[in-house]
Amino acid sequence: APAGGSAADLLALLPSELHLLEHLHEQRCLLLRCVQQLLAIAFVDSSSPLHRVASGRVSLLFDEGLPKKLCKLATAAAKETAETRDAELHSRLPQRLRGSDAAGSAAPGPAADVAEARREWLSRVGAATARHADAERLELHSLLFLVQAAPLLQLQARLTLAPATDA
Repeated sequence: APAGGSAADLLALLPSELHLLEHLHEQRCLLLRCVQQLLAIAFVDSSSPLHRVASGRVSLLFDEGLPKKLCKLATAAAKETAETRDAELHSRLPQRLRGSDAAGSAAPGPAADVAEARREWLSRVGAATARHADAERLELHSLLFLVQAAPLLQLQARLTLAPATDA
């Protein structure tokens, strides 16, 4: 940690770090929503010009094991514990905030500033990542539900998916 840096100095990058985490979260959710859209296009209207491409892509995703991969992700998310979340959060701790939480950190000075900044960083980043994980889990479960229902939707709509070569 920089010598003599105040807690505010040590947290100067926190807004940028939180913004980056938000961006990564949005990208993960967008990816899940894109797959949901592909499913919707593939199973809604076979006369749509996008149907053949979307259904070909859905066939390819299913051939590549999408349902199994989504189940694996959902299982991993369900097994996540407070300890694993805490370990993941601490592994993200920037180098400038690393150090010991020794008894001396309560005394005024650089060690106390680092400890204070570390607590603030862990609190704010922890809250953001927990919020993101909850939202992403909901998106994942929504997609998993659609993927699991896909064969029924296909029968109900009397649609045939295009071959994966049309993706």
